[in-house]
Amino acid sequence: MRIQLATAAVVVLLVGCGSSSASTSPPSTSSSTTSDVRPGTVSCGPAEARTLAASGVARVYALNDRVYGCSERSPARSYQLGDSSFCNGGGRAGPVAVAEQLVAYGLERCGVDTGTSVVALRRMTDGRVLGELPALTGLPAPESYAQVTAVLATPAGAVAWIALASSIVRHTRIVEVHEYVHQRTELLDSGPAIGPGSLRLRGTRLSWQHGSTQRHATFG
Repeated sequence: MRIQLATAAVVVLLVGCGSSSASTSPPSTSSSTTSDVRPGTVSCGPAEARTLAASGVARVYALNDRVYGCSERSPARSYQLGDSSFCNGGGRAGPVAVAEQLVAYGLERCGVDTGTSVVALRRMTDGRVLGELPALTGLPAPESYAQVTAVLATPAGAVAWIALASSIVRHTRIVEVHEYVHQRTELLDSGPAIGPGSLRLRGTRLSWQHGSTQRHATFG
């Protein structure tokens, strides 16, 4: 079942292509990863920094407890995406996916007893923030924490992610799979049995694990 989410409050200047249809199939394996990590193939950013994700033209790296993104088209400039460890202040950035010049990443912000997350979209040629998508449909209860646990992106601007929220008061847990295509966010699946890091993409086939079965959708 897919539930369309309203995104009127989110301005995202991206154009995806295609649509998805979630379904269930027997378990299978996939070798796809959430980003094209090829350290050493992108010249921007400090050589000593730890590469988190990269395409052939852009790179996201961690240095001194900060996460940055850069592009070979503007190699003298890097843009801070967030912190690598702490969610207060500007927020913790991760996980990260890079598709050509587009970077999609979880951005977790927290206070004393709550934490919220969005999926942030930025263009590395100029660092422009293209939008922030709510990671979940809602939080389970007061004193809840939410985080993005997996993210994928395509050069055309389609983004998919898994997010998790839990409440320390009611001991509840929410896990959801979302996609953003054609400037529209949709809920593809939900349930505590979803594997938080199980999102995979092979061609246009998006898949994730829900309990003992693998579910999938056409993506991009």
